[in-house]
Amino acid sequence: MTDDVPSVAAGVEPSIQRDFAGAWMNPPVGHDIGEFIAQPAGPFANMPGTFEVPTGGFADGGVAFLFYAGQVELAPTRATIGYLARWDTPGVGAPTYEVVREIDALQGGALGGHFVQIAPVVRDGVVALFGTGDYRRSGVHLARVDLDALATGDGTELWDPVASQWRVAADLAQPEREAVQPVFEGHDGVGELSVMRLEDPDVLLAMYQRELHDAGGAIVDNRVVLRVATAPEGPWSDALTIVDMADPAFQATHCCGVTCPGEQVLHCESAGLYGVYLVPAVSVGAEPGGARVLELPFLASTWDPYNVVLFTTTVRLEPA
Repeated sequence: MTDDVPSVAAGVEPSIQRDFAGAWMNPPVGHDIGEFIAQPAGPFANMPGTFEVPTGGFADGGVAFLFYAGQVELAPTRATIGYLARWDTPGVGAPTYEVVREIDALQGGALGGHFVQIAPVVRDGVVALFGTGDYRRSGVHLARVDLDALATGDGTELWDPVASQWRVAADLAQPEREAVQPVFEGHDGVGELSVMRLEDPDVLLAMYQRELHDAGGAIVDNRVVLRVATAPEGPWSDALTIVDMADPAFQATHCCGVTCPGEQVLHCESAGLYGVYLVPAVSVGAEPGGARVLELPFLASTWDPYNVVLFTTTVRLEPA
């Protein structure tokens, strides 16, 4: 956060107390920042810009690790690489990140092109990577790497759900990496995704927008869904619909008219929710018989008007 008091934005919205300084990326030694950022913010070549955004992150040992979608193309609009950056002094000064390495790329990527949008989950010294590749033309894939090897990627494994086994990515030929199947969803519909592990109950939650298309590319189904599993490899539950953007009840409550008062948040005839991310502030309630009731806050972006909206949904988990 910047030191501005009041914030620069306070003149527009007095409740905004501080301004956030945009990320500044330093490339690895021997590399150019243009290898990671194709759409910089204005004249600043080292600041990720249009659609070049963080997709997930975690802290370890006082260091913040962030996964970014980068090298964005605009026709079609999609990120083409996923990369890792680190901030060694989070909260001290402006956010200056050191790019660690490229994780994957759509063309010739080390993980088969399946990990451009990456949601990490850390447990017991292992980083599980949930990823999608070609934007909204992907299912969700799974990889893992030891936390100690995250900086190099040495020993990264891909989960092969067909063979039900982990396979070292570096030991596979490129066509073999590309042929590894998703752990859930098919080969269409998923772009950004959010994955979180709860401690009690000990489950993984995956929430994302799923946009399915016909052969001509037209959208035939657009919704926010949730899946649950007890292990990264699954089995994952069927997709539970949280928001169906074609639902008349959703449209009556949240679609704008000429303006967008109250709970009206988007012009549904031209836009939908996307960029859905769980907020790590889940409330868990216990019920007789072992069931759990989860209050799940999540953020979703809107395109028209361009904004971010906070939602909350309630989910009941029955004991296994």
